[in-house]
Amino acid sequence: MSTSNIFSFFKFKNFFLLLSLLSFLFVSPLSAAEEAGSKVVLVLDASGSMWQKIGKKTKIEIAREVIGGIIKDWDPNAYLGLTAYGHRKKGDCKDIESLISVSKVNPGAFMKTINAINPKGKTPLTQAVLVAAKELKYSEEKATVILISDGKETCNADPCAVGNDLEKAGVDFTAHVVGFDVSDKIGMTQLQCLAKNTGGQFFAAKDASELKKALDIVVKKTAKGPNVKLTAIPKEGAKPFSEDVYWTVYPVGDDGKPAKKYVDSGFGDPKHFTLPAGRYLADVRVGKGSSKTDFEVKAGETTKVVVVVKQP
Repeated sequence: MSTSNIFSFFKFKNFFLLLSLLSFLFVSPLSAAEEAGSKVVLVLDASGSMWQKIGKKTKIEIAREVIGGIIKDWDPNAYLGLTAYGHRKKGDCKDIESLISVSKVNPGAFMKTINAINPKGKTPLTQAVLVAAKELKYSEEKATVILISDGKETCNADPCAVGNDLEKAGVDFTAHVVGFDVSDKIGMTQLQCLAKNTGGQFFAAKDASELKKALDIVVKKTAKGPNVKLTAIPKEGAKPFSEDVYWTVYPVGDDGKPAKKYVDSGFGDPKHFTLPAGRYLADVRVGKGSSKTDFEVKAGETTKVVVVVKQP
């Protein structure tokens, strides 16, 4: 081999070593984050008004009981955090605390924290949602906040404007809002606008049964682990590839044609995605081989797709 050919060989080899290093640094963490399932922060109003009664029980007692039922059946693949406001001091607009960081749920520990919350103060709901959004790294990853509030913002902030800002700056930020026994018209409008501006849903709950119904709907919508498993194999009956496998998933329209813009992508074999019901096209690439396949996702079901990708 000539000197020039040897030099070219090492340049070529070092180039792929660099690519491998970049793949390790930038692709692996993202892939791991995607496999963790959905990430949600529950923001709970612990202002003084939560001691008001609905029937024979206070609002905070009702909230504790309803949340307890939700947590008991929480999807183990979905990560959850807890933020509260107004629970430590009276008249303090900075009284916002992340009580449980976003992680897999320990039902006993979660409810011990919820049951220890003692409503006292004001309602800095806007800043609390911002705190939760930042914890979820909303500008980098898909992020969902579930807010339970019984009244309007009382700390000179605009939930409507902040909701709009979060939607613009976030990768995929959503705030679902439950107005729990909200009698103030301004408060109701603020909470509705926060949900609307982030693409979330708003629910008005007057009692325990309506609060439970609202949270059941939100949890089914957001706190789900991956519902699609895509696997690539070199031939029928073989194990998944050990090398890098890259997937791109496109939604398919009523005309049977895939959209130009993909809905999700990433490395992995098998690879898990969370997708709404509908038809899709998966484009998979392994080394110099590639393949495409159509598949359908049905509501409430797990979809498993195996694709044969022959290598040239």
